[in-house]
Amino acid sequence: VVDNALIPLSLVIFYWFLGAFMMNAKRLSEWKKFDSKHERLKYRPSLGNYDDHMLTVMCFIYAILSSSSLALFAARYKFELILWLPFFILILAWYFKSALGNSGLTENPEKLIASRRLLSLLAFNAIIFFFLLSSNFEILDKVFYESLILN
Repeated sequence: VVDNALIPLSLVIFYWFLGAFMMNAKRLSEWKKFDSKHERLKYRPSLGNYDDHMLTVMCFIYAILSSSSLALFAARYKFELILWLPFFILILAWYFKSALGNSGLTENPEKLIASRRLLSLLAFNAIIFFFLLSSNFEILDKVFYESLILN
């Protein structure tokens, strides 16, 4: 047991931007649900401050910042987790696609647990994540660390 350990800042930033991505995708989904600005304002006054282009761009920015923070964490603490990044991005893409569609999953997060597709994607990601967490690929060390050593 370690008494004075802190959570790595890159992991905190990853978590924060992931939450920002999910909340922004929820706003985008809510924004697309209504046809007029009046309906949006009546439902949620804060939706009057947005348009669909800004919400879409913000989703991309939050996804990029979240993924970048995850990559920084992996590079520092367990380099093999870099290989998980494309699979994590699949989850973000699925969630973003849900926000653009009419499924209502992003508007009502309690429905997410009932989505077989999401649960399958999460289970698949968990298997890959824990496999990579317990793996050590020496080729990654040679390619990324030893190539940085200058003679």
